[in-house]
Amino acid sequence: MGDIDKIKERKMNRVFIAHAWSSDEEYNQKQLQFIRLLQLELEERGLEVKYDDAVSNKDSLNSFMIENIRECNVILAICDEPYFQKSEKKDSGVSFEIKEIREHNLLKKVIPLKISSSQLPYNFQTIQYEAFQEEFEKMDLSISRSMKSLMVRVAELLDNTELLPVDSIKS
Repeated sequence: MGDIDKIKERKMNRVFIAHAWSSDEEYNQKQLQFIRLLQLELEERGLEVKYDDAVSNKDSLNSFMIENIRECNVILAICDEPYFQKSEKKDSGVSFEIKEIREHNLLKKVIPLKISSSQLPYNFQTIQYEAFQEEFEKMDLSISRSMKSLMVRVAELLDNTELLPVDSIKS
């Protein structure tokens, strides 16, 4: 496989994780721990994962969001109360992300992951979500039905059957 093919393959397997920061630092740490678990699961399957863990200034954050929303193949939106609340505020990063997604007709790339009982943002309400409340509470994705369901959807979006979960053989 040549260098150009490798670049194309890697670009075809990019996942962007969209989320919102809360004013509660303890909750942010828990959410970040969940995102890192999710990142590890996805990277273990050969996917490149991007999220805004290290972007600090708003101008670079907006550029980061624009680039990753447009260039990635899958957008996983971590939907919780802060994400919903910020989706309703016109000047928030979440509102900016959703506007980018909507304006560039990218809703087909979005998979909402509900980690709480809060509502989905208005623009995501017609998209099937994956329920990850239990996984978020237990911080465990290892035997998750939701993770299997998510991987089926990611495999379909990427047209990559190698990502499909394999059921273990029962004795």
